[in-house]
Amino acid sequence: RGVVQCLRQAYDEGIADCTQAIHMQNEVCNASTDIYGATILAELYNNRGLMQRDSQKAKADFSQAIVLAAQSTTAYHNRGILFLDLKEFDAAYADFNHIIQLQKNNPRAYYQRGIALQRKKNHQDAIKDFNKAISLSPDFVDAYNSLGLSLYHLKDVDGALGAFEKAISINEN
Repeated sequence: RGVVQCLRQAYDEGIADCTQAIHMQNEVCNASTDIYGATILAELYNNRGLMQRDSQKAKADFSQAIVLAAQSTTAYHNRGILFLDLKEFDAAYADFNHIIQLQKNNPRAYYQRGIALQRKKNHQDAIKDFNKAISLSPDFVDAYNSLGLSLYHLKDVDGALGAFEKAISINEN
């Protein structure tokens, strides 16, 4: 029900529903020995984290989801996005790097790690990640746009133009 509340943008109600579900799940399972129960709890914490308007509470929820289900990439992704928003670029980089360790062919993780590098003004390494994302997903418009931006910052105007033109050829909008 918490997810439906989120879709309705009734975040306080969704948070309350997720909190109640977390308490109920904790009563019926021991997360340290019940992998299925821990996975359900991780999803509940992750969902609640998505609804949080307080970034510290969201970070705590995503972190708890990671403790409960360390092999799941969803909470790492959501926490990494939060870290980008909070300008905690090293932490964002670490979360997206962890996803890449778990899923070597995940273009979105390379792209997001590239964004963390780009925001740290490490354009050379960002370009490598954007190119890897593009090699895994050749129609990844956002990766081409970000590649173009990093190339532009490195004064490679022709390369930047080529990346932007490729993005436009994929999606004119």
